[in-house]
Amino acid sequence: MDNNNQLRDRIQNFIDSFELVFDYDWVFTKDAINDEYQISEKGSFLDPFPGKHYCGGKGYTWGSRSSLFSAYTRCSIWGIRNK
Repeated sequence: MDNNNQLRDRIQNFIDSFELVFDYDWVFTKDAINDEYQISEKGSFLDPFPGKHYCGGKGYTWGSRSSLFSAYTRCSIWGIRNK
């Protein structure tokens, strides 16, 4: 697969995942953003528990966030590799 197709696939996956979190699951997302068990007080959407390796467990029950984070990471890695 060439670079353009790889990028297009990654962007489409990101858009699909973004819509899941911020449209279809919006009610759950709003609640999760304000839940200290999903994002610590000093955390952010991308880094919910700063200073801790975040690979599951507490906070990982946020259904579609993991697919969005995965799609975001794949786009970021593609960008870094193809500068």
